[in-house]
Amino acid sequence: MTDEENNEVLAKFAGIVHVSRPGEAPRWRCPDSTILWDEPDFLHSLDAQAKWLIPKTQDMGYEMRVMGGKSGSDFHVMFVHPPEGIIHGIKQAATEAEARAEAILSLIGEQVKP
Repeated sequence: MTDEENNEVLAKFAGIVHVSRPGEAPRWRCPDSTILWDEPDFLHSLDAQAKWLIPKTQDMGYEMRVMGGKSGSDFHVMFVHPPEGIIHGIKQAATEAEARAEAILSLIGEQVKP
């Protein structure tokens, strides 16, 4: 999938939907009914992930673990489901935001389609 498609999947998981009509300026509606004029960049923004995605993974019962990023090493991200200790979505990338996004995409898998 392209970065744009992955971002759409993450936006849908976050509950953010595109609401503008053809010919209108782009707009997105958030779960709290606020309107955004710019689509959040879930692939590259730790702030967008912290606000919209991480709470959703926590609601699913997962804890996120981030490792690495020192001395030029990649970041490794995984989700742990504490009751069972099962690890999901182990991903690595050059930046923390990319590793988190890939891990979340892996975690949600087929639950959300663009």
